[in-house]
Amino acid sequence: MPREETSVFKSNAVRSCVELPEIELNRFHETWQRFLASAHAAAGDDDPFVPSADHLGGHVFRAGARFLTWIGECVKRPGDRPRR
Repeated sequence: MPREETSVFKSNAVRSCVELPEIELNRFHETWQRFLASAHAAAGDDDPFVPSADHLGGHVFRAGARFLTWIGECVKRPGDRPRR
């Protein structure tokens, strides 16, 4: 993290509330890409509430993006766009 951004947060706890979910969402993305490339994703499922692997992943990624936007607004993180 650049030095000038570290002074934006009032505490390490606030920094962790912002950065940890971002790190974990990136890790999930890496895992998700491996899953999509596997035979498990292609095999499908009989669950009618999950029409596809992409649909399921979309829920996780949209929720993660909304959370990151919200927490960024709460701490007034520079560079975060206001929610519409």
